[in-house]
Amino acid sequence: MSLELKIPPAAVMLFFMVLMYFISSVFSSLNIDFMFQMFLSIETAVSGFVLIVAASYVFNEKGTSINPMKPESASSLVTNGIYKFTRNPMYLGIAVILFAWLIFLGNVLNIINIVLFILYMNRYQIIPEERALEKKFGDDYLSYRTKVKRWL
Repeated sequence: MSLELKIPPAAVMLFFMVLMYFISSVFSSLNIDFMFQMFLSIETAVSGFVLIVAASYVFNEKGTSINPMKPESASSLVTNGIYKFTRNPMYLGIAVILFAWLIFLGNVLNIINIVLFILYMNRYQIIPEERALEKKFGDDYLSYRTKVKRWL
């Protein structure tokens, strides 16, 4: 059974957050505390949420589906706003939030989980979305892909 488009990205984020907490608990001797840690983690999380909200706003403005489980239901190709800079600002926002969680927990081992999140999202969410968008929007999507990077 393929995991492609099966698990909502928010659930994937929560899974990695729990895993990161577990790692910070088990390997607590590797946890570090530093000045302004809480402030930095909050500022980073806010940045991630801003990315997600900005992306959602553009989708809403275009009147197209935001459902990550059904990319074929998109009614238009979104290439404006934050989508001029990244093809996946919502997933980038989640990765930034996970990085904020890493800062909050203070365990550098958790960088591995952010890398695993990105690898998982690429394989099981983004690549299937790209196939669906290419099928639906053809050359317009292919042209967009050549101009804008997947993450940054």
